Amino acid sequence: MNCELRCISEYRATVGGQVSLPCNTSMWIEEDISLVIWYRGSTGIPIYRVDARSSRLSNSKQVPSDELGGRAVMDVSVLPPTLKLEPVLEEDEGDYRCRVDYRISEYRATVGGQVSLPCNTSMWIEEDISLVIWYRGSTGIPIYRVDARSSRLSNSKQVPSDELGGRAVMDVSVLPPTLKLEPVLEEDEGDYRCRVDYRKQRTQHFLVHLNVTVPPKQVIIKDVDGNRLRDVIGPYDEGDSLTLVCEAYGG
Repeated sequence: MNCELRCISEYRATVGGQVSLPCNTSMWIEEDISLVIWYRGSTGIPIYRVDARSSRLSNSKQVPSDELGGRAVMDVSVLPPTLKLEPVLEEDEGDYRCRVDYRISEYRATVGGQVSLPCNTSMWIEEDISLVIWYRGSTGIPIYRVDARSSRLSNSKQVPSDELGGRAVMDVSVLPPTLKLEPVLEEDEGDYRCRVDYRKQRTQHFLVHLNVTVPPKQVIIKDVDGNRLRDVIGPYDEGDSLTLVCEAYGG
């Protein structure tokens, strides 16, 4: 999951002094984070990276750009985590953007079965939530909406897309809240993103991946001579060698 956060708050520093810029993500769980990247201005060139893709965040590799060099360090042990610059230079002035990449949780289901996909937001208080939207893939088209802008979440209107129809329902009475799909179709496989809009807090996003298993349409058992076997086979004497061939079609 890519979550880009812009520092809309203003911070002040003096040339030669120091400043700590917060990465104010509302979901900071060390085990869930794979990468943190800082940008300055409108360029897409990183100025600082914390790479935890192959380690824990606390033991991760921190890589400043050449322009920052030894003047920057990110403290991931505090909340909110901060990028500290010291000494501050005149050319450090500008907009800073912190991007946090999360590890994707994977879920599995079989065609014809059911699956519950969690919306693992770290802050689920019914009175504070105004809107929950599910997306699939990279499109910005909602596949499911729970609209509590004019009611309590428990009495809110749930609106599935035409493609989901009556196959989907979101249970907001459990923690974590889940989107249940039944029956699962082969085309349900993919990335799902749950977006939660709060009345007074910033929006949160959570990403999961669904793998769908398609069972074989036909399974045939044969002996070593290619003869198809049905029901009971044998008899065989104790100690005999037995070789069977399984052929699966479809799935």
